[in-house]
Amino acid sequence: MSTEDQLGFIPLINTGFDKNLSSAVTNLQELAEAVDNLFIREKLTAARTYYIRVNLGACTMTSASPCVVTLATHGLSADDPIVFKTTDTLYTGVVEGKVYYVLSTNLTANTFKFSASVGGAPVNTSGSQAGVHSLATGNDANTGLAQTRAGAFLNISAAITAVYLIDMGGYNVTLQLAKSTYGEYGVSGVQFSMDTPLVGRGNVILAGDDTTPNNCRLATWDDCVVVSGPTYVMLGGVELTASAGSCLNVYNNGFLEINGPVRFGPAGFVHVFVHMSGIVTNYSDYDIFGGASAHLDVESSGVIQFAGQTITLIDVPDFGVSFAIARNAILRSYDQTFVDTATGKRFSVTTMGFIDINGDVAGLTYFPGDVAGTIESGGVYNATHSSLAFSFSATDKVLGRETAGAGEGEEIPCTAAGRAILDDANAAAQLATLGASPTASPTFTGTVILPKAIEIQDTSADHQYVLAVSELTADRTVTLPLLTAADVFVFAAFIQTLTNKRITKRTDTIANSSLPTINTDLLDFFSLTAQTQNIASFTTNLSGTPTENQTLWIAITGTAARTITWGNKFEASTVALPTTTVTTARLDVFFVWNIVTSKWRCMRVV
Repeated sequence: MSTEDQLGFIPLINTGFDKNLSSAVTNLQELAEAVDNLFIREKLTAARTYYIRVNLGACTMTSASPCVVTLATHGLSADDPIVFKTTDTLYTGVVEGKVYYVLSTNLTANTFKFSASVGGAPVNTSGSQAGVHSLATGNDANTGLAQTRAGAFLNISAAITAVYLIDMGGYNVTLQLAKSTYGEYGVSGVQFSMDTPLVGRGNVILAGDDTTPNNCRLATWDDCVVVSGPTYVMLGGVELTASAGSCLNVYNNGFLEINGPVRFGPAGFVHVFVHMSGIVTNYSDYDIFGGASAHLDVESSGVIQFAGQTITLIDVPDFGVSFAIARNAILRSYDQTFVDTATGKRFSVTTMGFIDINGDVAGLTYFPGDVAGTIESGGVYNATHSSLAFSFSATDKVLGRETAGAGEGEEIPCTAAGRAILDDANAAAQLATLGASPTASPTFTGTVILPKAIEIQDTSADHQYVLAVSELTADRTVTLPLLTAADVFVFAAFIQTLTNKRITKRTDTIANSSLPTINTDLLDFFSLTAQTQNIASFTTNLSGTPTENQTLWIAITGTAARTITWGNKFEASTVALPTTTVTTARLDVFFVWNIVTSKWRCMRVV
């Protein structure tokens, strides 16, 4: 687009001014009239930030018709838009991420009612809720230049529109998200879309919360983030869910850089979809807590390049087609660490597709999954590249590496005798080739009894491990696990760090007791349910010999509010002991054993 097109400028050419003044004056008059509608862009002289929403803090709401929200000195006015976010579950009737409007009816400094439309019917709520709720506000009529009620935009789209109306002048523009949920999971509407070239060189940064990305959630039925055209977007600190689309959709020469932590939730199509010459790079660790048809899908001359990050998979996400897909495109994944597991095919590379893992030793098991990857005709899954290609200097050579460490392929001598071993189908055939087959295979029947003590020499043969058993009163069976790699035994008196071990908490649950019985030697979690009476004492039937810093978690659920007497074996810290349950909600109280006072010390109440 030329400068003339951008400014709506009418050039003074072909005015007809050929010493005929009246003709020139007529054309100049047309120019003057056109100037009235001339659009002149603001040109940035420094980096800019547009703010989307302002989080007003934690609030509470009632289960009632209508629902009443309480937030001290909220500062809201009638018809102000609001959006709720929760760490768990909202009451039935309220949808996280949906835009509501403050009603004028019964509006006070600390409380208000709300509607799904301006001046509409108040929202009614029912059922149960859990977690901490907060609300955010903003207005697309604001300038977006301050994270205040009067300054911040309500929607990301308003900030994008503002970017389109400026000349970036070579500076970056940040779209800073407040802690909020943007969009509704399962409801149509792309949350972030840039598909038009920007004026002036500069990049757009979509910034959330790098410390806790799930504070800034983008949720939709469609694609969460779409980048196309010659546009460069950087993104980080967000959580993405797309019930029918993709979390990230980059195409048509769009460029997206992940430069902060991201959480990928459930996606109906793909987490990262790159096609039609789009490019996605990543420079940050991220989490995957929901499945998709694929995590990485690059097609039609697209490029995905990730290197050196840690990707944590949560709750074993499932990938219905494949974790990684390359089709007529390039996918590079270098030195990435995948923590925990996933289900589905590891990778799929098809015609003109190239998956490059930089010769990683994990090879075909590099990507997570429980089904082997597939390499179709015309697809390449990189083996370590060799400068020797397939041209050898002489016979009796094989291609491999003699020099220590990773690197290019080398020719290794391999005689006819060596080749004879290599083509044998199994170890027995190799022994036969070597003439070393055993003349007889010993067969053991019955029980093989080893000596009472077995000695195992160390490497220098100057000391031994002496294995011996104590006197037994009965036979004991020791079953060794099926190991996939080297491992060590765990011993009581030896300091060791355990990995890949799960400790299942010891639990007990009873219903409705005024004097519940708890033995802290036998459990870590105790649940008291369907409580129809007050609790007279948690100390009376308390037993066990706790150790220093041992923990105890007690959960109480009443059929109504019930009073609680803890007794002399429990004490408060900076956190007070609760004295009653709250309606029918579950009350969770966390304790640590205080060895100084010999009491269970209250550390948290939820």
